[in-house]
Amino acid sequence: YEHQDRDIEKLKFGHKDASKKEAAAFLSIAGAAYYYREDIWAVVSQYIDPSFFELSIDQYASTIALFTVVPHFIDICYQYGFLRGLSWALKILTDPFTDLFDFYTHVI
Repeated sequence: YEHQDRDIEKLKFGHKDASKKEAAAFLSIAGAAYYYREDIWAVVSQYIDPSFFELSIDQYASTIALFTVVPHFIDICYQYGFLRGLSWALKILTDPFTDLFDFYTHVI
């Protein structure tokens, strides 16, 4: 296993500025919204007719999750080509596993 060169990864895939903090904040909000989705649904359904929503709660949460990844993939494909976009998508899918190898020594 070859450890990641973090400088090269930053140059390849962006998020070198405050946008990374914003992304982390919104992912935290999305995670909390998913965790409390039943409670949120109970409040929202009091004010909006439930027949207005055709998606289940899980389908809606999955759709919102896709909106965090697909636009970035399309943007990379448009700017740099499909191969670079596919490389980014594979990186996103494998990051949780490779990060275990890179950062397991820093567990608190």
